[in-house]
Amino acid sequence: MTYQPEITDKEIASVKYHLSGHIGSNNRISVEDLTIAVYGAWSTNNKRKLRAVISHINMDDSDKCLILTDRSEGGYFLSGDDPDPALSFIAEEESQALNTLKKISSMRRKVRMLYGRGVIEKQYDGQGRLC
Repeated sequence: MTYQPEITDKEIASVKYHLSGHIGSNNRISVEDLTIAVYGAWSTNNKRKLRAVISHINMDDSDKCLILTDRSEGGYFLSGDDPDPALSFIAEEESQALNTLKKISSMRRKVRMLYGRGVIEKQYDGQGRLC
């Protein structure tokens, strides 16, 4: 299981506050500048925490705030009136997720080939039926 940092309401509010002036893809803020604005200093850990907070905000269906980025230009911005950046962001996220699933599937096949079928099945023995 991966580490999930504890996200506070103060961090959520701070991210939203510092992004409030960055609406639309032409008005983005760099990852470094947003990290410093939210946490007071740049560090790899603070950057990771910022990404976790942004993911948390974007996964909260009750929150109307949608924070976007793209892999080509970088930086964060709030969605504006144009849905195209949001649709592009979703497509990039879906592509990355599918590539990750392909990698995991290949790795499982390799584990079965190298160590036998039972190794993967043992991982799920304690789970039991879900339905």
